[in-house]
Amino acid sequence: MQTSDFERINFLLNSLKINQKELSELLGLASSYFTLIKNGSPLSAKTKALIVEKLNVNPTWLETGEGEIFIGGIIPNIQQQTATNSNISGVKQLAEDAGYWKKRAIELEKQVADLTQAVLNLSQAIPGGFRKLTANCFPYAVLSPIWAQKRVQLQLAPR
Repeated sequence: MQTSDFERINFLLNSLKINQKELSELLGLASSYFTLIKNGSPLSAKTKALIVEKLNVNPTWLETGEGEIFIGGIIPNIQQQTATNSNISGVKQLAEDAGYWKKRAIELEKQVADLTQAVLNLSQAIPGGFRKLTANCFPYAVLSPIWAQKRVQLQLAPR
């Protein structure tokens, strides 16, 4: 008796004790893909090849529903594959986060440079007020006003 692609996928999910979302992650497919299969669309040749390769599924069973599900009766270790995919997702997220924080650090450096320049401009407007004005806002500038000016110039210079 021939079964539908959806019935075979459901049987496979039950055998592997995973859900559609986990299967789509393992195969690198959109989870909505299996909704199309549920609605009667056939599995593509590419998807069948992925299932056979990554899940050790017997291609004859996948095509017709006949024979053993897994080649040699060996059920793949899905937990290990899921953990690997999870690690890959984690690394991608860390890379995105690092990019965000690098951009944010550059923005903050620019803001500090702008504020430092504003303080220097104000201090020049107040006779003898540089040390007094910067002592509360920028303690490093009190130690060396010239160093503070160079810091502003360096931060405003193109990179």
